[in-house]
Amino acid sequence: RSHLQTRCQLDLRQWPWDTQTCNIQLGFWTQADTLQLILFENGTELELQKTSSEWVVERLDAESVAAKRPWLLDLGSDDGIDNILPTALTFTLVLKRASFGYVYILVIPLLVMVVMSLACFWMDTLGKEKLATNCLLLLLLSGFLLSLESSLPAPADHTPYLFRVYSWVLAVVTCATVVSVVVTNLTITSHFQPPPRILCAALSSPFLGTLFCLPKPKAREPNYSQLSEAVVGDFLSLVPECDSGANLSWAIFAVFCDRVAFILALIAYSAIFVF
Repeated sequence: RSHLQTRCQLDLRQWPWDTQTCNIQLGFWTQADTLQLILFENGTELELQKTSSEWVVERLDAESVAAKRPWLLDLGSDDGIDNILPTALTFTLVLKRASFGYVYILVIPLLVMVVMSLACFWMDTLGKEKLATNCLLLLLLSGFLLSLESSLPAPADHTPYLFRVYSWVLAVVTCATVVSVVVTNLTITSHFQPPPRILCAALSSPFLGTLFCLPKPKAREPNYSQLSEAVVGDFLSLVPECDSGANLSWAIFAVFCDRVAFILALIAYSAIFVF
């Protein structure tokens, strides 16, 4: 009984849904011109093969072919036997990775994080949960990427598919975090001037309000009996509450930006998973 060990060049572009094809050629170092390898049947019994639980053997073919001694280092050292083609035994293995476990470990958590990222666009613009959720998603995605990098070193000539997906999702969540910061600042900042008249007219239209689910709060008259104290000594230390029409218009504009960012993020996620 002989034990042979060989290595195959892996193509991990579609990892963990990859299928690998390995070609193994066996020949003779010596007496290659006097020995022949002959197979009476092209194929082997798959029931006799034993593999690890990660791989499934889809096909295993064996055949004897004529070869020009590829295992010899010096092909010009033969004397008078160049016209003789010795035979070699070639095995072709088609292995498919059993990726069902990776769905629970890597794919389902990624889908949950994508849904959480999209849900952040519908959170209250004044709530702390909006920015906190995006920061948590950034930490989780970075941790998953580091874990993948340590467990599966990427080849130099190509990048696995799941690596690209996690990287692009991380980029989209980063942009969503920036949008959350901008939207929150637009809402909490005191504005003394409303948005441009054209923008206010567009935001107040029933069509855009229904399409983007914009709120329709009623503006209240400013209550000058309730004043907020600021820095002592400043002549602007007493200002009315931030419930004026200008602040209301900017708050609606912030919600509109959130809805537009939600649509763009949905398109970006669809493109990432499709392509």
